[in-house]
Amino acid sequence: MIKQKITLAILTKNRPAELTRCLRSVIRQTVQPARVLIIDNGETYAAKPVAENFRVKLHILYMKETKPGTAYGRNTALTYCTTPLLGFTDDDCILHKNWTKEATRALSGNKVSYIIGRSLLMNRHHPVAAASYHHHTYWFNKKLQSSGGIPTAFNFDTKNIVLRRDNFLQKKLSFDPNFSIRGVDSSDTDMGFQTIHAGITGAYIPKMIVSHQEITHLLPLLKKAHIRGKLALKLSNKWSLTNEFVDPAQRNFLLFIIKALQHAPHEFQQYLRGYHAPVWHKYTAYLYIKLMERTYMQGYYDTSGETEHFDLANGSV
Repeated sequence: MIKQKITLAILTKNRPAELTRCLRSVIRQTVQPARVLIIDNGETYAAKPVAENFRVKLHILYMKETKPGTAYGRNTALTYCTTPLLGFTDDDCILHKNWTKEATRALSGNKVSYIIGRSLLMNRHHPVAAASYHHHTYWFNKKLQSSGGIPTAFNFDTKNIVLRRDNFLQKKLSFDPNFSIRGVDSSDTDMGFQTIHAGITGAYIPKMIVSHQEITHLLPLLKKAHIRGKLALKLSNKWSLTNEFVDPAQRNFLLFIIKALQHAPHEFQQYLRGYHAPVWHKYTAYLYIKLMERTYMQGYYDTSGETEHFDLANGSV
């Protein structure tokens, strides 16, 4: 079986320690990528000395992207990639040793334009991290199952994805920087909708695995959820979607609480299936999930602009 050459793009911002850990996982790959693009989107050049330290073992191209936002970095990678395949991951991820091998094998025998992999939780002992991961994983799998295993726009996850570069360039697809607010980005979901509109299809490859480090503090998690709600509204407006991201019946805080209490036993099992932790960790993680959902909904319905402070109870800012 012929294995196609792959470039791995790693987007990074002011996290040299995480980038170092990620690059160590690249060195351990059973099949090495042809090139590693380090796209530095930080305010300083913190990633540059890290890239220099790994040049002996990896074919690295370091690039500084001065425009803030991961969409610009991803588009830079699309522009400067010279191999048929382009993989994306984030600096806070660790690639399992067969990541490149599974990616190239899957696309050597498959006509799809992209593949997505399975993401695992790195810091699984933190209830906040567990809440973020298990909530995302539940909806990721639910969307995947509802489409018969074919990735949807909601599954287009750029921390663990490989593209056929030419297919995207031929369709003139690029990541939209308008879907980024204060470091929170949904341009990958927007790209997912672009692929559907362009007739591009993908496949899910569960053997292509990364471990991801999730947020461990509650306030940053809730701020991120609030902004994701705002971005979801922007996606709804761009793609003419109706109630695709929220349940409008739960906009009222009292109705949200009533439904949360009614469905708590079922949701607890659904969201936290596979989370092996002490009972109090599980209940804490579930509480964080509901706080995250409420804050996300508030962000979706908040029309007062970008804010830092918010009231979980009534949705006012």
